[in-house]
Amino acid sequence: LAEEGDGAEDGAELLEAIPCPPSCRRAAQALEGAAAALSSGLGIGLLRPRRCMVACYEPGSFYVAHRDNSVDDAGVWRNERRLTAIAYLNEDDWPKERGGSLRCYVDAEASDASGATAKQIVDVLPHGGRVALFDSRRLLHEVRPTSSQRLALSVWFVADPTSPGQSQASPGQR
Repeated sequence: LAEEGDGAEDGAELLEAIPCPPSCRRAAQALEGAAAALSSGLGIGLLRPRRCMVACYEPGSFYVAHRDNSVDDAGVWRNERRLTAIAYLNEDDWPKERGGSLRCYVDAEASDASGATAKQIVDVLPHGGRVALFDSRRLLHEVRPTSSQRLALSVWFVADPTSPGQSQASPGQR
């Protein structure tokens, strides 16, 4: 979803963008508030994103393990994503039997794409109104198969390119 009048400036933008409905705009603004508090408190230099995404997973759908930002062979971050914020738009009480959880592979090694090295695996059920915030550069995560339609609003807060250490990855993150 895009703000009205928001134009695509590079090939990585969504091919189709629609004006953000008021309820989604309010949810995105709430996520922005949380990110602003984290940015200030942690001193990580986050900028407000230009776009957000609503994902609709139909029964049987899932998303494979990935990080929202990773490094290329030269050790440079592939994008500017720094903080991922997900707000679930489902009904308040999502039964575990429906699946569709966000599976987080906590402290998985940077080279691990499957979660085999994770020190802990945490499943987050997509209860309506629940928000998940995590480091786009570090957390390996996936969406488990769902048996019901699952809705999530995702916002990726980007690193301020003028903040120190934003483009080059440290050795432990490669």
